Amino acid sequence: MTGTPPRLPSMLDMFLSAAASAAAAKADVERPPWPANPFKKGVREGSATDKVHAILVAQQRRWFEHCELMHLTGHSRGAITWALKYLGERGKVRSIPSARHPQWRRYRLNGEDHG
Repeated sequence: MTGTPPRLPSMLDMFLSAAASAAAAKADVERPPWPANPFKKGVREGSATDKVHAILVAQQRRWFEHCELMHLTGHSRGAITWALKYLGERGKVRSIPSARHPQWRRYRLNGEDHG
């Protein structure tokens, strides 16, 4: 037996072949359109954003820290962060650096928003 043994496909060749066939299969599939959002636009009643806004409206002159709002609403850190960001982008909430720790912020209702 003389000659060279047959060449086995490398892992890279197999990966590229699989990727090419997956891309071709994906292109063939026509995806249905996304369904319409069943919820109305804006803040939903009972959400973390709704509760944070209600607390800030009830005590307009007081500054709140993030952890206080978490404790008062019973929502997670992420939910409160999102709520404050959402309300801040809409001009309903003001924030300033905390006096105790400048890396943290304090929040209160913006002067023009009363409900």
